[in-house]
Amino acid sequence: MASEIIDIKDENDFKSRVLNSNKPVLIGVYTPWCESCRITMPRIEKVADEFKDKISLAKVNADELPDLAIKHDINRVPSLVVAFNGKIISQLQGMQEVDEIRKFVKGNPISKQQRKRYIDEKKFQHTLMFMLQEAST
Repeated sequence: MASEIIDIKDENDFKSRVLNSNKPVLIGVYTPWCESCRITMPRIEKVADEFKDKISLAKVNADELPDLAIKHDINRVPSLVVAFNGKIISQLQGMQEVDEIRKFVKGNPISKQQRKRYIDEKKFQHTLMFMLQEAST
């Protein structure tokens, strides 16, 4: 069964369906006139379907939502973006082959164990930064 594709309509939709998702979201950012996008988007959908139990798939039309793309430092189409834990955590730009998209997805926290490790690492980094700031004052 093919994975559901979330078609993002606006900033609030992005926040509620992507940033507040319980699992990582792979986001394909495209424009309808972009030939590379027309080639890459089906590849993204294929890989997302392979990982449908671990990730969700969303699409963002950068022509319709330019402010959303700018806000999240997406300045090229096509772009693949992974959002997790309320943040954009990685990005891959340009036309990609299926194998490159698959490697990109695997390199992100998609399993429960990887997601827990990612959160633990971020908590550690935050604590360390706080301790360093306190020590310098």
